Amino acid sequence: MHNLFLSEFIRLPRARKLFFIEATLFLLLARLALTCLPFWVLQWFMNRLPKQPELQDEERKQTLKEVRWAVGRAARFLPGKTVCFPRGIVAQAMLRQRHIGSTLLYGAKTETDCGLVSHVWVWDGMQEVTGCRAATGYKIIARYPKLVYIFPKDLSKEVIMDDNTNKSSKETPRVWVTPRFECQDLKDALNTVVTPGSNDGSVNYS
Repeated sequence: MHNLFLSEFIRLPRARKLFFIEATLFLLLARLALTCLPFWVLQWFMNRLPKQPELQDEERKQTLKEVRWAVGRAARFLPGKTVCFPRGIVAQAMLRQRHIGSTLLYGAKTETDCGLVSHVWVWDGMQEVTGCRAATGYKIIARYPKLVYIFPKDLSKEVIMDDNTNKSSKETPRVWVTPRFECQDLKDALNTVVTPGSNDGSVNYS
């Protein structure tokens, strides 16, 4: 399998090779960080906002496509299992350093056979980045960053969807604000989805 990919890798354009190498290194670091670092450090990292101005239009769509490909391909290439959490952290980080703000969502549900199961996925507005198709049935309990785009003339309306234009139909620029959200603390939030009869509270990632 690796030999087949290496032959494919040689034929890739230089830009894609760089995306793949970056995703591979970042995934290794993310897997290590999830094992060694306290969770508040990861929360700080995931809550960082992209530099302004953000990429827009076709350039943004193409960057999303390349990051999605690189993270998925690198995760399959690395030895061992690279679950959703490091994939989400890396995808969000790669987009952020390219001036694209995305949202990492942490969800959980209980299953009778394995207890508490968690999943992490990343969106850029309505654009899937990683893990989105497997997110059905999960209760969203945390969002990173804890900020969303809204239209400043309607502060009562939270806007999560992003049409990649940074403008509303009335040409109103968006701003980042703190959202009204179900749970702000992930540790407490996990208790809201643990049901009687589940396992000892350990979390299994999809």
